[in-house]
Amino acid sequence: MKRRGGLHRLMRKRSTTAVLMCLPLMAIVAGLIIYPAIYAVYLATLNRSQTRFIGLDNFTYLIGRDTFQMVIEQSVIFALSAVFFKATIG
Repeated sequence: MKRRGGLHRLMRKRSTTAVLMCLPLMAIVAGLIIYPAIYAVYLATLNRSQTRFIGLDNFTYLIGRDTFQMVIEQSVIFALSAVFFKATIG
């Protein structure tokens, strides 16, 4: 009796087949969601002309601004009140 190889046994498992069938979807998700998110974080750490890496200085500048603080407060108020009223009406 001829013994089958390990690769053939691995390919007969349902879990291996399921993972192989999901690989194209995972590649699309990585290409359309994960890569742009990482690139956006990279761009946020550059200076205004996007020529020099300045790290988190852009974020410390924003946090120190009164306008930014006001926008954050209004966004939180809007989000909480929208959820409350949607839950009440629903």
